[in-house]
Amino acid sequence: MKHWFFSHLRLFVGLVGLFVALTASAQTVTLTPGTQGVAYSFQVTVPGTSYAATNLPPGVTINASTGLISGTPTAAATFTGVITVTGTVTNNYSYSLLISPPSGTPVVSTPTSINGVVGVAITPVSVVASNSPTSYNATGLAPGLTLNGTSGQISGTPTLAGSYTASLSANNGSGTGPVRLVNITIVAAPSAPVISSATVASGTPATPFTYTIVASNSPTSYGAAPLPLGLSLNSSTGVISGTPTLGGITDIALTATNGSGTSSVVTLRLTLGAPPVVSSLAASGTVGSGLSFTLQANPAASSFNVVGTLPAGLTFNGVNTISGTPTAAGSTNVSVSANSATGITGPTATLTITISSPSGGGGGGGGGEPVLLSPRVSGDGGGDGEAVRGRAAVGGGGADGGARRGAGGDRTAVELLQRGVRVDAVPVA
Repeated sequence: MKHWFFSHLRLFVGLVGLFVALTASAQTVTLTPGTQGVAYSFQVTVPGTSYAATNLPPGVTINASTGLISGTPTAAATFTGVITVTGTVTNNYSYSLLISPPSGTPVVSTPTSINGVVGVAITPVSVVASNSPTSYNATGLAPGLTLNGTSGQISGTPTLAGSYTASLSANNGSGTGPVRLVNITIVAAPSAPVISSATVASGTPATPFTYTIVASNSPTSYGAAPLPLGLSLNSSTGVISGTPTLGGITDIALTATNGSGTSSVVTLRLTLGAPPVVSSLAASGTVGSGLSFTLQANPAASSFNVVGTLPAGLTFNGVNTISGTPTAAGSTNVSVSANSATGITGPTATLTITISSPSGGGGGGGGGEPVLLSPRVSGDGGGDGEAVRGRAAVGGGGADGGARRGAGGDRTAVELLQRGVRVDAVPVA
């Protein structure tokens, strides 16, 4: 009897399990409807440790751990399948999910315009439209630009300058929306930069220094080399700055670059330290007499430069001295400049060298051209005496010791003058 009871009990339990299993497999779940192109979410509430589903709409998936069905459906239809929930037992649930098309066709709202430069990739532009578009269309784009029909992104590198009108539209389950016209402007690439900043600059060691490279056509980077110790270049802004540590002259090669290329090299001569200035600008001498002239500058210079033709008889020793014995009178101008010990050359100045003739001699007369005079000698009695012919130098005062002996006598005009005899000098006929 007991055996019979347990045998029938096992049969009963088996029939109940079969009934439960058949009941579970026959359960149906109706999922919340969704819209094509609109984010969808539905949570399966049946307890379980894992979840699976078949034939979900494209773009929609189920989370195997949580049972969350989510995603953005890309097609409109009624989708049916099975959701499997596994826990203590495995249960299957039939489902039906309606995905409806959008309520209207998409309308493109942006972009309103697109700008670009030949040879330069544009920043990607996204086509934005209403009513959940599933794809996009474009015609009339500038050469080099393309549209990704799925994402709606316009990108590329323009190849031809000009003005273009593109037609943009979008599609969804309801159809294709209206066309939006978008203006596209592509400009020619600019030329390489041209540097226009100063080619000379100066500073002082241990003092902050700043110089900016100026160039046309929108440079994107700059170059400058070599730079003196203590200075550096900001390659994005073109600013050379810092505090130089040593004096001297540096020739710096400057460049500027943009999308079209690099500029021609421009040399910046940077002078660090005060340049010596020549302070001695006049020299004089006499024909036949030795001359030595030392050039001077402030601040002190280590050497000088002399350019031009020096007076005859003078030479420059290549350091600081002009010397020699001048052979001709006159005034001469030469160009001079000074060099510092650190290689800095100061400004050019004019040195004037004046050479004079030697002065004339005798009795107080000047150095005039001698003329023949005919002195008339008067005796003590006041009468006219004999005429004495002689040569006297014109200038300063009277006849000099060069008067010759008279034609008919043995006395010179000077001798007569020394004896107190009046001499009237008249030109000889």
